Amino acid sequence: MPTYLVKLTPIDKFFFGQKNTFGDDNVNYFVRSSHFPQQTALLGLLRYQLLCHADKSVFDNNKIVNSKAAKELIGEKSFSPEEPSVDNFGLIESLSPVFLMDKETGEMYLPAGLRYQEKEKGKYEPLHLKKEGSVVLLEDYDTKKGVYSRWISDRTQSDTIAEDDFFKEDTRVGIRKNYTGGTEDDAFFCETFYHFANYVGGDLKEGNEGTAHSNCEKELKKVHDYCFAFRFRAKEEVRFEKSKIVHLGGERQPFLMEVTKEENADLLPLEDFSFAKDRSLYMVLLLSDACIPSEIAKEALFAITEVKDFACLLTQTDGDRRFYNRFGKRVKGHKEVKTKDVHLTHERELYIAGSLFYFEDYEAADKFCQRVISSHFHTIGYNYTTIIEPDNKQKTR
Repeated sequence: MPTYLVKLTPIDKFFFGQKNTFGDDNVNYFVRSSHFPQQTALLGLLRYQLLCHADKSVFDNNKIVNSKAAKELIGEKSFSPEEPSVDNFGLIESLSPVFLMDKETGEMYLPAGLRYQEKEKGKYEPLHLKKEGSVVLLEDYDTKKGVYSRWISDRTQSDTIAEDDFFKEDTRVGIRKNYTGGTEDDAFFCETFYHFANYVGGDLKEGNEGTAHSNCEKELKKVHDYCFAFRFRAKEEVRFEKSKIVHLGGERQPFLMEVTKEENADLLPLEDFSFAKDRSLYMVLLLSDACIPSEIAKEALFAITEVKDFACLLTQTDGDRRFYNRFGKRVKGHKEVKTKDVHLTHERELYIAGSLFYFEDYEAADKFCQRVISSHFHTIGYNYTTIIEPDNKQKTR
């Protein structure tokens, strides 16, 4: 099956929605973008682009005109958290997790684990576990400093990078207007977008992401060319433009989408990564966000985790759909959708990428990984793991 690398470079600022948005059922006046797009958004982007490249007898004027042919391209339904049987996305076989890439150097970045603490100013070190009888503790843990997830490159193994260091905030304050141009009640809002931190020097302001701008105190110097990236495996050759402008995210921000076919490529190659090991225990590192039921998570001897909220839109290929009611009734899955309205699923929690689960032996760690990746979430790039052995030998799942 052919494998493709997709790079998504924001043209300007970007915004990826999360729980705190301006939705009718969730009134928030201070909202912040997530750093990364959801895997469901990437799947939706691929499905839409397949339609855009289809013949006009299938997709014309931004509408599906041949449902049968469209189903062969993209499947009948979108991803559903509660319905594994729905996982047929036409020509799309599977996705990798989203990761970061520097297009200038070709470097690839992945989370290194939620176990780093600042020991000296600006210097972060991984914490180790020690077991005393039935008690497991983090060695030299300072409760005032907490632990942080760091990122690692496949080129420089010695240095780790804070996730925040890849991004720069861009906060906008505004007044929401109604359809007649009047000001609505409680109309004030504050919205935080992000740019990639590609430049050093002057202050980043709107319009100067790509060039040194006259309103900077000093000239900007470009030191990185970061982008979002992921791979997908197709059931057969697919047609994509090598590069085109697409729109992605809650604010439909423009991105440059570049697609390259790769020969004999893994969806998430790890052979050039060297993750810091624990002294005595096996670690399972989440390389993506993951849906892990409590009965599986509790198998771990110890865990360092954070969770995030997750919900997604349910859409179907047949017929027109009404998006304006999407903030209405939430449903579990497609079986509960009785109208032409597009619905949001009920919220659930995912463990974030970088979370760690500890085990005393390889067999227990491997059994845990097998159960995690058996979820249908794995098909679209969630629930990716790697085992980090005490002797630094790694097995990927």
